[in-house]
Amino acid sequence: MLAAMNPEVHGHRGSRGTHPENTMPAFQEAADCGAEFLELDLQLSADNVPMVYHDPEISPRLCQRNGRMVDELIPVRTLTATQITSYEVGATRQVKFPEQKTIPGCFIPSFDTVLQWAQKTATKIQLNVELKQETIPPAPLPDPLVYAERVVDALRRHGMLDRARIQSFDFAPLKAARRIEPGLVMACLFEEERDFIGETLATGATIIAPDFKMVTPELIREAHQRSLRVIPWTVNDPAWWTRLTEWGIDGIITDYPRKLMAAQGR
Repeated sequence: MLAAMNPEVHGHRGSRGTHPENTMPAFQEAADCGAEFLELDLQLSADNVPMVYHDPEISPRLCQRNGRMVDELIPVRTLTATQITSYEVGATRQVKFPEQKTIPGCFIPSFDTVLQWAQKTATKIQLNVELKQETIPPAPLPDPLVYAERVVDALRRHGMLDRARIQSFDFAPLKAARRIEPGLVMACLFEEERDFIGETLATGATIIAPDFKMVTPELIREAHQRSLRVIPWTVNDPAWWTRLTEWGIDGIITDYPRKLMAAQGR
């Protein structure tokens, strides 16, 4: 069992280790197991609708349509929201996650769909929303201001501003969101060694979110001294759960939220 001071549990893409990623069953699993946060990814459609999907392209890795595997890479930014929701994402087995069940009939949801569910059904869970700022040619990158406006507007319409935070590897949409909604909690994602504290402060974010392998006790201590929190991704090793907890980590993003909750004795 982990230490008494339990860090927040963030279900990565819902519960990717056990359910199809970024789908409503995965999100329901995160809520059912008691995770404090649901982590999910957004891509912006061609008509600038936030859609819950990780990759910059519709791909055979995840997607089927009309019962057939997708056989080409299709940039998400070239498809409308209606087109995107026609792709099934729960029926393809993921060999990297042998415990993940397949659930046919799961389609890519819109951000509005998830927010409506969180407001009406999963009333306790909070959202950790990653703004993916990447694409594949010839599709253009989303305009950071438009992206931030659409996400903040959705949170406002569903009354979820106080139950959500946003994070991104690209800080431009974070800075835009801060101008639109100064009180919105933000996290800076990092996948390489950088000036974590300096760059996070410069962005106006209050959370450092690095690859867990880059976290040290010194980083956590220095971040806390600057009133910043540290919530790394994506931690699936129980030994690392214990180590990070002992170091005083603030939260853990994991593909196995139910297992982490059990390790915390909850």
